[in-house]
Amino acid sequence: MTKANDLASLLDANGDVVSSALDNVPAAPTPSLSSLGIPNHDDITVDGSGNVGLGGSPSRKLHIIDSGDTYVAIQGGTSSKAGIFFGDSDNHTLSRIRHDNTDNSLQFSTNEIERMRISGGNLLVGTTDTVPSNNGAGGDAGLAFTPDGAIRAARSGNNPLDINRMDSDGDIAAFRKDGSTVGSIGSDGGKLVVNSQGSNLVFAVGGTTKLNLDGTQFYPQTDGGLDLGHPSVKWKDLRLSGGVYLGGTGSANYLDDYEEGTWTPTTPSGSWTVNSANYVKVGKLVHCNFSLTVTSAVGAVDFYGLPFSSNAFSSGVLGYQNSDSGEVFSIFVQTGTVWNFRVGPNQKGAANSTFLRGSFHYTTDA
Repeated sequence: MTKANDLASLLDANGDVVSSALDNVPAAPTPSLSSLGIPNHDDITVDGSGNVGLGGSPSRKLHIIDSGDTYVAIQGGTSSKAGIFFGDSDNHTLSRIRHDNTDNSLQFSTNEIERMRISGGNLLVGTTDTVPSNNGAGGDAGLAFTPDGAIRAARSGNNPLDINRMDSDGDIAAFRKDGSTVGSIGSDGGKLVVNSQGSNLVFAVGGTTKLNLDGTQFYPQTDGGLDLGHPSVKWKDLRLSGGVYLGGTGSANYLDDYEEGTWTPTTPSGSWTVNSANYVKVGKLVHCNFSLTVTSAVGAVDFYGLPFSSNAFSSGVLGYQNSDSGEVFSIFVQTGTVWNFRVGPNQKGAANSTFLRGSFHYTTDA
């Protein structure tokens, strides 16, 4: 049968291949090294899929097989580079692992851009700078891990450190000195917690300690060295459950109360209208003032209504009265809540329709 007849026997009347006619067509022989012009060697195998095995039967395009430690050596010149490229049919050099023999750095690239390198024991990500944390605006950003244990980072326009604790409150960052924990920063119910494991939490400015916070006190490092507030930037309100030591630390310097309010002067004889009556209490000292209009003649009697009980005799002055022309009424405060008007040693009353305005002070144990 001629070659033309052989071909014709494989086709039907429509010119299509008769599938049964292919049953007797011999398969293509598996290529051998000798058929490729390569001398045969027991350690090299090329299978029918074109996979090459070194040391055994391959399952990949290049398969290196050994029972012990196995290495691949890629050697370049002393002033050149050696590496492996990765890619696709459009670009076979998209990614690479490359060794630079000029500085002995190992470089890793993706999408034809270097992303990381190991150089001189430093692991550098996104940078070739071993100290990116020193860079100013517009400088090189990236992350450096150095062989002495430092981690240095720089990022443009955003935070260079972003850490997250999930599922529970607690420490987010812990800090240690010589293996012992000295403090931590964490979370508690959505709040930031700064915790010192020592006796104090210290605040420093310019490397110098300025403030200390311990379990019961918040105080400056040096006595009298700091002000609270600023001449042009003041605190709003100060709320204390205890008192204030002013000008010293002795009991005489302790101010434990300041209070403002109103009080109601009362008389058992006659009557008056209280136009106003106010007091200020600073520590143990009480200062009172009043304005009264007499609506029914008031006798020379004791009056009442002091805002706090007096612990000693004291006095004041009726700055204005039109009851007795030419007389100066003093105000005498006795112990308890008793007070009265006096001219000399004698108690005084006030005529109807007169005006009385006065002030006095006294001390109290309240």
